[in-house]
Amino acid sequence: MSRFQERAPISTGYWSIKGLGAPIRMMISWSGAPFEAKLYDVKMPGPDRKLDASAWFGSKKALKERNPFINLPYVDDSSCLISQTNACFSYLGRELGLWPSSPSDVIMAETLLCELMDLRNSMTNFAYSGAFEDVRADGLALLANVSGKNGVLQKIELHFANKVCRDFLVGGVCTAPDFHLYEMIDQYSTLAFFLEADSPFEQPQFANLKAFYNSFAAHPRNAYYLTSKLNQLPFNNKGARFGSVPGGGRFEAGQEYEWAEDWTGVYQNK
Repeated sequence: MSRFQERAPISTGYWSIKGLGAPIRMMISWSGAPFEAKLYDVKMPGPDRKLDASAWFGSKKALKERNPFINLPYVDDSSCLISQTNACFSYLGRELGLWPSSPSDVIMAETLLCELMDLRNSMTNFAYSGAFEDVRADGLALLANVSGKNGVLQKIELHFANKVCRDFLVGGVCTAPDFHLYEMIDQYSTLAFFLEADSPFEQPQFANLKAFYNSFAAHPRNAYYLTSKLNQLPFNNKGARFGSVPGGGRFEAGQEYEWAEDWTGVYQNK
């Protein structure tokens, strides 16, 4: 039994997608602490593809009184309201035993979180900009960029190659960056599948990344999250040309869908 199971639930807030919320939810699930997943659903009711994000902006004002920097994602833990993604990662890491102990390992964890944010921003820029007709050409260019010389994937693969223990990114224990890396490999793998293209992670030069992804997914502490409804959410919001429905496709205005605010509730890995 995790020592965190008896603590008060941690509240997380994010859109009704995986996005930046997925690794945060996954971290808390790993720890065994109870958490509330607040999902703010973006609507696209008409054929003009205009978005309605009032579910979040209607709630933001009250939260801003507690934290003027409030945005999505956020973590609300009793009297502590944290915003900004990497601040959420490091806070939860320290609170839930998913943060390094030595100064050098802390620096490495912070470095990796920044590198992984670069990897995510490349995906986000691709998903939310450009014409849908260009999604294949732009997606192939993205895969080539992140897996090419001096790309983020190459850097992380080299980092793994220099480690004795390759199950986790920092030292020999699970820390916050592991969750973000898992989510990003999942997104880039899905993009390659969606484009019917070769996945970088099937190439020999990324063998360590593939091994990490497979072993992390198979870890017993991740079973609860990976089989939960939260893992069935799409990667991106409805305005994205990739990943705005589960499996990587594009959301069509007015279509019915199962993910929404009613998925908000308390989850706990027991």
